[in-house]
Amino acid sequence: MWLSYLKTSRPVNLLIMVATMILAKLFVVQPVFDLYRQDNILSWLQFALMALATIMIAAAGYWLNDQQDVEADRINKPGKNLVGTILNSQKVMKGALWLTLVGVVLGNGLAIWLGAYRLGFFYTVPAILLWFYNAKLKHWPVIGNIVVSLLVGLVPMLPGIHEMALLNQSDVMGAALFSYVAKGTLAYGVLAFGINFIRELVKDIEDMQGDDHIGSNTLPLLIGERQTKFIAIILCLALVRVVLIAQQAYLEDGELTLPIYLVVAVQLPLLVGMVMLFFANDNRAYARASFLMKLIAAAGVGSMILYNIAL
Repeated sequence: MWLSYLKTSRPVNLLIMVATMILAKLFVVQPVFDLYRQDNILSWLQFALMALATIMIAAAGYWLNDQQDVEADRINKPGKNLVGTILNSQKVMKGALWLTLVGVVLGNGLAIWLGAYRLGFFYTVPAILLWFYNAKLKHWPVIGNIVVSLLVGLVPMLPGIHEMALLNQSDVMGAALFSYVAKGTLAYGVLAFGINFIRELVKDIEDMQGDDHIGSNTLPLLIGERQTKFIAIILCLALVRVVLIAQQAYLEDGELTLPIYLVVAVQLPLLVGMVMLFFANDNRAYARASFLMKLIAAAGVGSMILYNIAL
């Protein structure tokens, strides 16, 4: 039984979240402090508490998602949703509540420990949004996609956000550290948001039949499959351009490693995704495009290893 609960928690996704935060700490945040020969404010123990609180809230969101999507998943993903068959729906709901509460308490406890109470916002608000998203927002066009993509974009930003909250910006050193940490943190947050938003639109197209059955009003049901597909293709092209802006600083400095990596691992796959979406005409094709977006997101996270904060 516990394996079914673990599967519902999307363990691979949770591990990717933890890996993302570790890479952000090691390759986006840590180099800033090394550059200025300063020690990180957030210890590894505090980082572990941050990561644990985050994945508990995320796991609760996955439990809620499956609990709310039982009817739709009978059409969209027959046999894959374990709620209502192997797992009791009410127990899953109660478990999600407990996971949320513990995650929020741990996150706010960390904020108190660090003496930066406003950090509790980054646990309490996402937890509330996940419940509201699964109850209402996921059935609304675009708004639900934006909310869940913002939460995904928050993950690579969390290590930097915690460090920035503890910096004293009134002195020159603190202001410089804040600026550099914010630069890398925002860059990867935007990348994660953009890729996930495109993937959310593709998943909505893929799930049209089940969503229509339960009365959802997602974007493809509102404006049509073809129009939504066109928007996703345009967003892929726009994201290619956004990444190009980030590459220009490296090219001007004569550094080619990260720009080449981004071309191969992010931009070219995005162009491939555009072609896949253009010719997609069934759920299998959309599922493949969605999976490609997931791989692109993972590749984007991997680029943190090559990130150069000095630029």
